[in-house]
Amino acid sequence: MAAASTSFPSLKELSYKTCMRDPDTSLSCFIQDNLKRYSALCASFSERCLYFDCSELSSLFDPDKVCILTTGSDGREEKASRNESPIELILYINVKDKEQVKIISAKIEAYIAKKPHFFQILDIKSEESSLYKMLEKVMPARPLHAKFLLGTKENLEKYTIQTVREIRSISPKDLKKFRVDFCNSHLAQLKKCLEGTEDQSISFKNNTISYDGKNFKKRSTKYVALRVVQYNLDLIICNYLKEIPEEEAIAFLKAMPRTTHELIEFLYKRQVLQGLTYEEVKTLQKSYDLCLIYFHFMQNLYEASHLEVTLKLNDANMQKVRESLKNIQVIIQKIKDFKFLPIKPA
Repeated sequence: MAAASTSFPSLKELSYKTCMRDPDTSLSCFIQDNLKRYSALCASFSERCLYFDCSELSSLFDPDKVCILTTGSDGREEKASRNESPIELILYINVKDKEQVKIISAKIEAYIAKKPHFFQILDIKSEESSLYKMLEKVMPARPLHAKFLLGTKENLEKYTIQTVREIRSISPKDLKKFRVDFCNSHLAQLKKCLEGTEDQSISFKNNTISYDGKNFKKRSTKYVALRVVQYNLDLIICNYLKEIPEEEAIAFLKAMPRTTHELIEFLYKRQVLQGLTYEEVKTLQKSYDLCLIYFHFMQNLYEASHLEVTLKLNDANMQKVRESLKNIQVIIQKIKDFKFLPIKPA
């Protein structure tokens, strides 16, 4: 007689099977329960991940000499997967001795090399380097949304001031490069998605949404929605910081909320999103949050299976996705079209 199996499916496996069997019900329940408080849930998850993964970093260096920050989804506090969204570290060093820089950075690089939940490229910055450039790309989002982890408040203050000064003096060429490479390119992806000419991540013809961690063209709503909002808001922020006095720009950056949901309303209340009605602001928030939920939902299904995931949804759910994407397209285009007229924050 064959021995009874002692293997039981994990909770992750059970959840994956349930979602794949009935994606519409699973999604509807999750969205209904979490949409209004989703940004807070993501922030809580991100905070826990940072605590567990970064708690030992402080023993590797003299905190008076460096400042460690994180950016990306951890900086925005919009994370829902440790494996698919590794922690990105920025090492800001105020040490002039190049040998000391090598020693400190080598220790941290050796640390993250052993940790699967870290992005394996350490972004090393100093007073002599550009904070908004990485791998030859113009990325003001990195310092704008950097979140302090370890070090001294004095070094954080230096980093913040340097960020503001660099953004305020960013060249028209670099700002155009960011606009073309990131803002416009993702807006074009969104347009193609809605037209049905680009349907690898979202297909309205087939009522499907796909995610594949090995294929950047299949990342659910990430590039056709989330990046559209994030990068175009960053462009507006860059322009705004260039127009107001340095002291106000520093205070503005310090006051900026982390989550995109809160940032949208913050920018509206500070009169940075001129031309939008409050109703449009709430619509943009809701549309962004729905797309964020879909992205995280698909991301976690992929993490559970390590296989490309494609969900076929009913007409009602696909219509909600389409409406959210269309809202984002219309509102972001409206932001891009109106002339920027700076108003000093109260």
